[in-house]
Amino acid sequence: MALSDADVQKQIKHMMAFIEQEANEKAEEIDAKAEEEFNIEKGRLVQTQRLKIMEYYEKKEKQIEQQKKIQMSNLMNQARLKVLKARDDMISDMLNDARRRLANVARDPTRYSVLMDGLVLQGFYQLLEPKVTIRCRKQDLPLVQAAVQKNIPIYKAAVKNNLEVRIDQDNFLPPDTSGGIEIYNSDGKIKVSNTLESRLELLAQQTMKTFYGISCCVTALLTLLILTSVKESERIPDPYQRELYLKQEALRQIGGRMKLNVEECQLDSYLHKLKEQEMKGPHFPPAMHFFKAKPYIQKSPVFKLLQKMPKGAILHIHSAALASVDWLVMNATYRSNCYICTLRGRVRFKFSATQPLQRSNCTEWRLLEDVRSKSGDVSAFDKSLMRNLTLFTEDPDVAYPTQDEVWNQFEQIFDSISGLINYAPVFKDYLYQGLLQLYNDNILYLEVRAGQSKIYKLDGTFYDREWNIQAYKNVTKQFKWEHPDFIGIRIILSIHRSVNTTSVKNAIMETIEFQKQYPEIIAGFDLVGREDGANSIWYFRDALSYPTEVKAKLAYFFHAGETDLYGTDVDRNILDALLFNTTRIGHGFALAHHPLAKELSRKMGVPVEVCPISNQVLKLVSDLRNHPAAELMSEGHPMVVSSDDPTLFDTAGLSYDFYEVFVGLGGLSANLGTLKELARNSI
Repeated sequence: MALSDADVQKQIKHMMAFIEQEANEKAEEIDAKAEEEFNIEKGRLVQTQRLKIMEYYEKKEKQIEQQKKIQMSNLMNQARLKVLKARDDMISDMLNDARRRLANVARDPTRYSVLMDGLVLQGFYQLLEPKVTIRCRKQDLPLVQAAVQKNIPIYKAAVKNNLEVRIDQDNFLPPDTSGGIEIYNSDGKIKVSNTLESRLELLAQQTMKTFYGISCCVTALLTLLILTSVKESERIPDPYQRELYLKQEALRQIGGRMKLNVEECQLDSYLHKLKEQEMKGPHFPPAMHFFKAKPYIQKSPVFKLLQKMPKGAILHIHSAALASVDWLVMNATYRSNCYICTLRGRVRFKFSATQPLQRSNCTEWRLLEDVRSKSGDVSAFDKSLMRNLTLFTEDPDVAYPTQDEVWNQFEQIFDSISGLINYAPVFKDYLYQGLLQLYNDNILYLEVRAGQSKIYKLDGTFYDREWNIQAYKNVTKQFKWEHPDFIGIRIILSIHRSVNTTSVKNAIMETIEFQKQYPEIIAGFDLVGREDGANSIWYFRDALSYPTEVKAKLAYFFHAGETDLYGTDVDRNILDALLFNTTRIGHGFALAHHPLAKELSRKMGVPVEVCPISNQVLKLVSDLRNHPAAELMSEGHPMVVSSDDPTLFDTAGLSYDFYEVFVGLGGLSANLGTLKELARNSI
């Protein structure tokens, strides 16, 4: 049926309305897109101009600083020149006065005779020749002859040799000489000048050394006076200069030169506010012992953000402390053929097909499965096992009053854990679990310190050491296949520093051989164990020099400076580690007390592996705000964050240590740039 004119008009109006609506929507879409592009371009231009302005002012700041340094250098040089001139004038006056006095000495027969005896005898001793020739002034000939006759018997009695002396009466010393003698050997090639002028010159040289030390002090005082006079006209601080100094200080710290984009700047501002809130709170975790601070850290918004952050690598962790205690107890101790005994208040474990023989001072070995079932409360029993495998306690100051006590418990726990993880099936699963827990904490690479322990079988026999290397290689290969973004693992083979030099040399030789066979997984060598009271790095210098002697390349990763015994042999491990060209410094707690070693490590690009929680738990520092690494952070010293032995400290991964460094050591000065640089440093 044909449409009426009214229907046609109605359809046309509908179509026009639809087209108009479409046009309006399209126009709005174009406007929105144009505005978005405009805002993006505006933001880009603003950011570009902001960076240019920052670069311009940074350049100006550097120019001003350079001009001030030049001005200061000129002032100091002027001060030094004035002091040097004053010193030279003073010494010249003293020498001229001494020369005038020398003439008076030769005119006094009594004093001059005694002096001549000493000069002659000293000349004999200096030459120690069988034949000598003496020259003197003509007027001193009788005195010299008498002195020779007097001192020949004394010389013979002292050195048990004969002496023939000739006084040269053809060539006398010039008459204007103040006095004294010259003594020659038989061929005249060796001369001892014992004239009064020569003795005066010798005294002058010694005096110069003394005056040099005095002049340094005078120079410093004079420079201070000059600088004071310069500053007299600047009593009112310059706000611009203050701001400039603050910016320069901020640029020096770790992450100070890291560029942040717009989104990162917003996140940095948010982090800063969160840190301010935590610092104002009643419980500031870095000021507390970690065992007491842990619940507060877990509630911290900063900590929760750090857990999500990519942390790069962990470069200081021990193979016996990779996975959590929860896994060890709930997995490893629930396996068949696991036996338990108690030794010195700590549990020991062993997997065996039959009941193991009783150890000295150890209670009877009992099947753990039976002990657990008879305990009456399995949950409480498992918790008691966990307490035995960590240092965690509610009151650490009472439990561990001294470093000796906490270190004793620390090493006993390693003995307890070793019986579990050194069993071959557990070893592989434990390594995998450790990698998984680190991976879940956003760690993609690690270098692990692996000791000399041998892995045992159920029948009590042991695999050779190469089996360990193969196990690391195979487990890592499997883990990387299941987690393709994981980078990998390398091993730093190590030995306890309590052993002798021969054992260390053998371990180094073994490491070199393993490195040839497995270069992709063997990173280098280290000495582990408590430094205080143990052998120093220098003690093992002969063994540590072996790779150089045989022209083998072996990287060292020394534990050094994990001590507060400043000035001892152990304290010098820092410098010795650098002398042996260490790749990194483990802990480096004492580095801040060694300005030369600190400068060397900076120039050599040797980073410090900072382990704050470990240092606190092992009683090197109580308040982490006072950790020496805080100074290194403010100076931009190369540094990486590590966790050392997370199993024993009841931590997992690296987030807890990152929190302590970021909030405690870095304070409000540490920012997102600090976190970025610390993560990049590890890679």
